[in-house]
Amino acid sequence: MKNFRLAYILLLVFLTVFFNIERLDIQQENTIDIGTFVYIITIIAILSVIVIRRFAEFRLVYGYIFWFSVYFIVKLTLFRDESFLAGGVYVYLSITELVFLGTGLWIAHYVSRQLTDLEAMIKNMTLFGSDRRLMTFENSTNEVQLELYRSRRFNTPLAVIVFQIDENNEEVVMNQGIIELQKEISRHYSIIRLARLFNKQSRRTDLVLVKLREDHLVILSPGITRAEAEQFVSKLEVIAKNDLNLQLRSDVKVFPEEGQTFEGLYNLAIKHIGQQKDL
Repeated sequence: MKNFRLAYILLLVFLTVFFNIERLDIQQENTIDIGTFVYIITIIAILSVIVIRRFAEFRLVYGYIFWFSVYFIVKLTLFRDESFLAGGVYVYLSITELVFLGTGLWIAHYVSRQLTDLEAMIKNMTLFGSDRRLMTFENSTNEVQLELYRSRRFNTPLAVIVFQIDENNEEVVMNQGIIELQKEISRHYSIIRLARLFNKQSRRTDLVLVKLREDHLVILSPGITRAEAEQFVSKLEVIAKNDLNLQLRSDVKVFPEEGQTFEGLYNLAIKHIGQQKDL
């Protein structure tokens, strides 16, 4: 948040100086006379980087090349007599205009990066958008019962896969001595990032459920056997380790061999995960 505030302070200070630089010639002849087109180009450049994320993704040097080229084209075609080619004070004026344009671009990129980071943080701290396959544990009752009904009706297996983030990961996601509230937020953040990651790896028929209070992530996976589910789990655990540096504990329970209800399968999986923790 400090960087976010700093970015907007820098932008505010820059715009204040930029639009008032000509007023600094107190009781003197106006030696700084920035062209109107420079104000227009600079504002367009700043807004394009902040508003259009695609522009912010380009390296800053490409922005310099493009907008400096626009500046020189306009200056040398429409204001040739006031360009650096005219010599004298116009050389310094052109340098001043380029410095303002370049500084504005740099600050715009900095602001855009902070906005992107803030949006990512907010996205990862909130659930879950419009994806119907990714939902909270408490809001999944109808979908879970529908999948159980289908499995009973067509006599097909249904895997309940439960993950829990290993407590040893706390050293990765937070610093020593952080207060309990910050620990809870950190775990919340991690489980949601994990849910988003696993949702991308799951099939369209799978349901990804998150139980935030217990930091549990459950994948309801219709139509797969225990062997297929365990292979899927191994794949997801590798992805979690490689992408998020998270170590997981997990267990698989399969309908109907190991339980007749979702709650029963889930509780059996949680019990087995607890036994893993005690080992």
